[in-house]
Amino acid sequence: MGIFRVPKWVNEHTFEYDSIADVSPEKLRSIKEGLKQFNTSEPKASLLMPAYNEEAEIIRTLSSLSKLNLPFETELIISNNNSTDSTQEILDELGVRSLFVKEQGVSYARQAGIEEAKGEIIISCDADSIYPPLYGLHFYNELKNNSKTGSVYGRYSFIPSDGHARFPLFLYEQLAEVMKTVRKRKEEAINVLGFTFAYRRQEALDVGGFNHKMKRGEDGSMAGALRDQGYGAVVKITHPENHVWTSDRRLMENGTLANTLRVQAKREMYRWKRI
Repeated sequence: MGIFRVPKWVNEHTFEYDSIADVSPEKLRSIKEGLKQFNTSEPKASLLMPAYNEEAEIIRTLSSLSKLNLPFETELIISNNNSTDSTQEILDELGVRSLFVKEQGVSYARQAGIEEAKGEIIISCDADSIYPPLYGLHFYNELKNNSKTGSVYGRYSFIPSDGHARFPLFLYEQLAEVMKTVRKRKEEAINVLGFTFAYRRQEALDVGGFNHKMKRGEDGSMAGALRDQGYGAVVKITHPENHVWTSDRRLMENGTLANTLRVQAKREMYRWKRI
């Protein structure tokens, strides 16, 4: 079932700012304090995030991550993929552990993260999304307790940007869920998106890591490789405590939601030819 309105807990993190100087010192101190939970030398899980010129979104994402309340030690590593804006300044100000990744592309940023990580379980996130307090818990439990599962992914909803309403996005999400159900019968890995995805670190390295030849879909490719090489099925986790809210900016790259639907239809036709 979809969600009609943006929950109050999400709105707590979607504050407006143009630069880090616009965020109150009290808010920054609160975020920084909450992020200290990720300063651990023996993590059970690793939260990995690629970032490329994310100054306009990443403080909101870090605000949500600062409120995570997981019952196991977790580290946070952000791969700065050649950002030329103030992304690194923000990370330094908030005391976030980061890597500078010179090879351009999200697959390189994700790969650098898993090579640096110490956690057994990799929990993926993106710099333009808002995460609930128990994000990753049900991913972690599934991967720890079920050897027949190779990777997991979750549900999400879009946050409307200025000038856009939530209801059309809700309708889009319902249509997307129908398409995901159809795809699941033939190739579920296509449904996997990097901002809500998890897998075991060593197994990801064993299958050769991320596919750098792909311009997009590197996360689904990883899920498919883990399954095809015998590490287990791709499993969707639908628990509401894991539901992620993400920016609608990629949906609006084509100008309008109608244009996006047309582009998505063409992509679906291409995907079905490939599987």
